[in-house]
Amino acid sequence: MRNLNDRIAALRGRIAAQEGLSIIEMAVALAVMFISLLALARTATVAFSDTANSRQRQTGNQLANQLLEQVAGLPWETVKKGLATSDLNGDSNIVNCSGTYHYKDCTGETITHTAGLADVSPLVPHTGSVGPPDFVGTYSWRVYVTQPTGLPTAGGHRIIALVDWENRGRQGVRSEVEAQTLRYSPSGCVDSATHTFSGPCSPYFYGTGRVGGGTINTTGTWSEGDEPFDALTMTLLAETADAQVENVSKVEGDVTLPTITKILADDETSATDSTASAADSDPATPAGTYSAPLQVTQGSGHIELNDSGDKFAMDFASGATGRSISATAASNTSPCNLQIDLQACGFSTGTQTGAMSQTLDLKDPGFATLASVGTLPTSSPTTTYVRRYVPTAGQNGLIRETVTWSLPEIRIGGIPSAINTPGPPGAWQGYWARLTGYSATAVAESGTGTVAPTVTINGGTIQTWHGGGYNSYSVCAPASAPCSAPTAEGIAMVSTVSKKTGGQQVDISGEVTWEGSTVSETIGTPATTRTEAKATIGSPLVVNMTYVVWDDGVKVADLVMQLTAGRSELTTRYQVGGV
Repeated sequence: MRNLNDRIAALRGRIAAQEGLSIIEMAVALAVMFISLLALARTATVAFSDTANSRQRQTGNQLANQLLEQVAGLPWETVKKGLATSDLNGDSNIVNCSGTYHYKDCTGETITHTAGLADVSPLVPHTGSVGPPDFVGTYSWRVYVTQPTGLPTAGGHRIIALVDWENRGRQGVRSEVEAQTLRYSPSGCVDSATHTFSGPCSPYFYGTGRVGGGTINTTGTWSEGDEPFDALTMTLLAETADAQVENVSKVEGDVTLPTITKILADDETSATDSTASAADSDPATPAGTYSAPLQVTQGSGHIELNDSGDKFAMDFASGATGRSISATAASNTSPCNLQIDLQACGFSTGTQTGAMSQTLDLKDPGFATLASVGTLPTSSPTTTYVRRYVPTAGQNGLIRETVTWSLPEIRIGGIPSAINTPGPPGAWQGYWARLTGYSATAVAESGTGTVAPTVTINGGTIQTWHGGGYNSYSVCAPASAPCSAPTAEGIAMVSTVSKKTGGQQVDISGEVTWEGSTVSETIGTPATTRTEAKATIGSPLVVNMTYVVWDDGVKVADLVMQLTAGRSELTTRYQVGGV
């Protein structure tokens, strides 16, 4: 019993010994915790402010470097003119010291400026700002061009970019960054102007040429079931040859041989062949410096619509050829149209020897050739040739784009075989309109020692049916020899055929014209320097024809045909110090 009482007493003693904290102890503990939290909050606030300040400074540095890169992308002739004189006043960093402008103060470097400069970012105007939504906050920037002192090489300019911002992330810290660089004119340039970046300086040449691509497009309805279709299209031979020459050269070209295309309920079917070449002297690109694929020769092609024996078809025969060559430095081992002068060259050539046709075969009215190309083929190739030409070492020279264009015979508007031919016996020759014997050349040059662009129509005759025979017209170019058209832009010829045999009848009507040719140029100094030249050969035949066939009072064909025989467009450009 005593042992039990002793144990209970000991337990009560231990319980009595577990006393709580006093008020003073609680106050001290809370004070310690409060001070610790204040220190932690202060530390977080400073950290957030430093982060915001670092972000603003990083953005300012990036913007300043971007401004320097923009100036580095300008031609040297632009940089060395500096700021616009009218843009200097009102900037606290530009000080007028007895008529001479200095940076910061009168002991600072002299500001480079020129009167009457046009706007060119970021030098004129030399101040600006950016902000939301592209930037978090608003940043103001200023750019200066000065004449540096104390440099080992004279003739350079210092470019200074300043950027400051509002709403500082941390007070008491500078909210402005400055970046600067030196610009020099690199040596080795033929002209006093330089390329846009520091490197071997080269003038800029660009030439693009394209020719052909004529289309014969037919839409409407046909057959006794009034069958609709979206389009039947024949496309003639087309070529391109383009070149861009500067510190690196890029040349490319292609030839697309005759093409036939059927579009029915948005489903397109085509038959064609093509070839292309591309060369590039930039080692960072996968293209090589010479590309000369083998000549492509086209096989035959056929596309048709068939409705219970009625047929609407397009065909081309085999034989058309094409080839394209691109060289950044034509040589004995990399020849380009016999050019081996180590200059850039692009050459595309093609010949449309196989005939093309669009035909309609109806049960009772019979067979009709709506359009044919190449019934009388041409053996003369169509060529597109761009070349860099340096007649004398040490000169800039020029870029020249040349096109020679030959078209085979084109016929439009045949009469169904069951319908007697119109007019006097022997007058109708199987077509409503025809183009024969067409060929043309065009040349455009840009650079030094150049001549004016030219267009020459070497031949071409249009014939249109007038009811008892044909009228003939010579296709002409502006300022060429006198031609039979009343204007150089072509003549509108409205022609109609309406012929009925038994229960069958055909009505053909429409307009036949051709397009004019144009040349333009921008002449520099001296007058034999051209910064741009253009030559355009318009389509030698443009037709809008309606073709309707009746069979015992039922319209079995109601078609609209639009023909453009193609065009040629040449453009060359030259700039002394790049773009």
